[in-house]
Amino acid sequence: MALVMEPISKWTPKQVLDWMKGLDDCLQQYVKSFEREQIGGEQLLHITHQELEELGVTRIGHQELILEAVDLLCALKEDFNKVKPIL
Repeated sequence: MALVMEPISKWTPKQVLDWMKGLDDCLQQYVKSFEREQIGGEQLLHITHQELEELGVTRIGHQELILEAVDLLCALKEDFNKVKPIL
């Protein structure tokens, strides 16, 4: 049986929150904003500095951490989907 990671674009706001809760402690203060705005996977994939600022992420360093984490998530998903199951 192959493991398949659900496309990030299909993530529910709850899945995005679960992902956010796994990020650096300094970013936990923004979980409530993401929850309030119901940020889903598609929005997460295309989030910009401006949108992060509107969510209350005003520190550039924190914006960069979130954007880098999104990039890493995309790379992880890409690598995960390339793995062939062992039979």
